[in-house]
Amino acid sequence: MIDGYESFQYWLTYMDEALDEFIASLPPIVAKKLDYSQESLDVLESWWLSKFQSISELRETDSKFLVDGVSRYIGESVRINIGGVWEISFEDPIDAYYGLPVVTKYKSNSTPICPLTLATACLDRRKGNFWSTLLINVRRRMEQQDA
Repeated sequence: MIDGYESFQYWLTYMDEALDEFIASLPPIVAKKLDYSQESLDVLESWWLSKFQSISELRETDSKFLVDGVSRYIGESVRINIGGVWEISFEDPIDAYYGLPVVTKYKSNSTPICPLTLATACLDRRKGNFWSTLLINVRRRMEQQDA
């Protein structure tokens, strides 16, 4: 969770550098396949699933750097593939995404996509294509709205 708009602006400003550092920290066989494409989401998800067997295992480690990197990568992949902008809200403390960066405005009336929740949810679902399937489904809904 980010603790204010100023911190969020810094987080956004540091996006490219943070992603470069995150990708450089990954095994080369994974890193060289990360190009923000739909397919690269499966590559990263496969690595993520091999690294952590559960959300509780993730919580037991000092994994803030990895969680932030994975979340940034998911969000930027979504943003690059379907559009949208990063936003954060501190207005309603009971909002499910309060204080969490989301990608939104990829379409009018779009539902915010919270990469952090996607990063953890895939550990429960253990599909290997959870993130790319989300991207496919959002793209499909956008095409249906345009039709």
